[in-house]
Amino acid sequence: MNINQNQKAVSPSLRLTLEEDLYWDAPRADQRLKALKSSIVKVLCTSNSSPLMNRISIGEDKAELTMKPFITALNTSGLLPNAKGNKYSDKNLNACLYNTNNNDHDKEMIKSKRSVSKLIELAYSFIEENYPLIFEKERYFILSNRGTYAFINIIGSLNIYLTDEGVLSKKSTPKDRLAALDKYLTVLCDGINSLGKEKENKYLTLIGAGADIKWLRLFQSLINKKLPGYNPIELIEWRERNDEKLQTEGAKYCDTIERYMKERVIGNLKVLFGNNWDLEIGDIKRNCITRAELEKEEHYKQFGEQKNVEWTEMFQILDYKKLIEKYWSKKHDDQNFIPFENLFSLDVGFGFSNKTDKTKWIAKFNSLRRNVAHSATKNTGLSISEVELLSKMDQHCKVV
Repeated sequence: MNINQNQKAVSPSLRLTLEEDLYWDAPRADQRLKALKSSIVKVLCTSNSSPLMNRISIGEDKAELTMKPFITALNTSGLLPNAKGNKYSDKNLNACLYNTNNNDHDKEMIKSKRSVSKLIELAYSFIEENYPLIFEKERYFILSNRGTYAFINIIGSLNIYLTDEGVLSKKSTPKDRLAALDKYLTVLCDGINSLGKEKENKYLTLIGAGADIKWLRLFQSLINKKLPGYNPIELIEWRERNDEKLQTEGAKYCDTIERYMKERVIGNLKVLFGNNWDLEIGDIKRNCITRAELEKEEHYKQFGEQKNVEWTEMFQILDYKKLIEKYWSKKHDDQNFIPFENLFSLDVGFGFSNKTDKTKWIAKFNSLRRNVAHSATKNTGLSISEVELLSKMDQHCKVV
């Protein structure tokens, strides 16, 4: 009765804090890793030698930094392994500071907690001692919730790079690792200092879920500019996805492929069913009419004028896919008629043994097309390999 009458949600910070106590001895690896991350953040906040002492909100205590960005960063940095249930991901196991082969979980977690927290502490101390203006500036690139994600991930990214290069190994101590990271962190901070007011302001005023990723890519770019040997695959792909010329090329392919689909699908339906072709696809037509009406309403609300929208303009790519598969092998007496299976079978590496395999490229195309459409708001865009795939689809449409 008392709980029901006086219930209060447990704060996110307190839940993250309690994970160490809840999951340290859990039977599942992914739960134990939750406990480990919680424990690492507590060390960073409570250690007398840590520059983050009393700067992180632990439990229900309030401080300038929150716990969540630290946990999120530890999830993605590669300093610790990732796991699902009791199965560890193979990604970056050679560089992470945790031995997944050690079955003495308690001993390994204590060792890993010491190593990871010390490395992060040393990295923050390096900035504090050598670049105090950057470190102490409020809500800036290092000591801020957004900066937390970027900075811990850059530590992890450099640790992976230097391990792959043979500079570091599993036996390297936190001091060894910081010594190897030294010149990269120096370049990073020098780069931050030379950003210029306009670019600095551009990044500091970013909003939305993708902003912390953009900060990380900024950090990686600043290092890569002076030390080009460091060029992680995610930075390469991010640059491709933000290459205006490449995105324009991809958008052009998307337009021609969609136009081809519309012409071929509606054209075939008209041949197969004559004047009744729209009645044959009644469910899709109704959905298109609804979309058309919503489009008219939206246009009127925004601009105060009527807009004519034909329902045939409101087909979605998956509508075409549904119709193609439904009438896949349907034939017609017209000698110029080409069945759907001949028009839309394309092998792009998803198999080619049945109808499902042969039309998978349409779903893939739909995904890539969305990336182009939402590139500005969702930080997506297309990579070189994806534009090459669109080119292959485009060539198919031109030949058939």
